[in-house]
Amino acid sequence: MVSVLGQKLITDIVEGEFPCHSCGACCMMLGDILASDDNVNKDYLDLVHEFPYRADEDGWCEKLDKDLRCSVYEKRPLLCRIKEVWKLKFSKHTTKKDYFTSTVAACKVLMKDKLGMKKSEIDKVYEDLT
Repeated sequence: MVSVLGQKLITDIVEGEFPCHSCGACCMMLGDILASDDNVNKDYLDLVHEFPYRADEDGWCEKLDKDLRCSVYEKRPLLCRIKEVWKLKFSKHTTKKDYFTSTVAACKVLMKDKLGMKKSEIDKVYEDLT
């Protein structure tokens, strides 16, 4: 049986919406991304080079506020827009569902590495998704 949360996540992916939980983990890795082109998938390099903000001393995006929310969310750069990145960079190579599903896998790694979440906590967030 699929939980209500799991069904919503599955529905979001199938209907083309990325199941972001606004945890801020991806925003916490900006320093790693900006440090070296070697840290970035080559398909994203131009988006990284166009990124208008800096990382703070902890490597977090300077636009991530103390509540782990993006202070420029409505005007955030393309790199921060999962659906638009898929359209621009990956729609000819992969389905939206597959791209979103692989991005969720990356989110899980970041939740562990940047937020210190345990596997059981992460699995609960993405319950029944995969």
